[in-house]
Amino acid sequence: MINIIIKSDMHLLHFVVIFCLAFFSGESFTRNNVLDSIDVSKSRDQSVITIKFTERLIYRSHAPEKQADLIYINVNLQSKFDAAKLNSEFLIWKPTDSVPLFEVSLEATSLVQAELVLRFDNQVEFDVQGSSDSYSVSITVYHPQKEQPITQPPTVAK
Repeated sequence: MINIIIKSDMHLLHFVVIFCLAFFSGESFTRNNVLDSIDVSKSRDQSVITIKFTERLIYRSHAPEKQADLIYINVNLQSKFDAAKLNSEFLIWKPTDSVPLFEVSLEATSLVQAELVLRFDNQVEFDVQGSSDSYSVSITVYHPQKEQPITQPPTVAK
């Protein structure tokens, strides 16, 4: 009886070891190779989201132009980087009222191009700018203007 229990535990242990080796080996290890981090700097009227890369990605274009809840940024991969090894990559962010970003993803679209996608909880007004060293891209998100209540001037008694 004890022999059967030991054999069954050994099979379970063998399965766990094989699973871990397959999951964490080589290409199946799912760590980001290109997406590095998200930095946000806030001011009164706007926030600047900086997506940092470990490889040079040259900003080409983005869509839509100025306002959306999904921003698609097209980038060129540097020739030294092997695009065939680029898997889907993700960075997660906790949304706030001023920066409703919750996810950034990177997908290869060809051997020399990729698409960076920023997902927001709601529509934002924005501008996109590539960096001079190509190791980041910055997205300026303009905070919605809060409407000021209209106050009537005090009336003067006659």
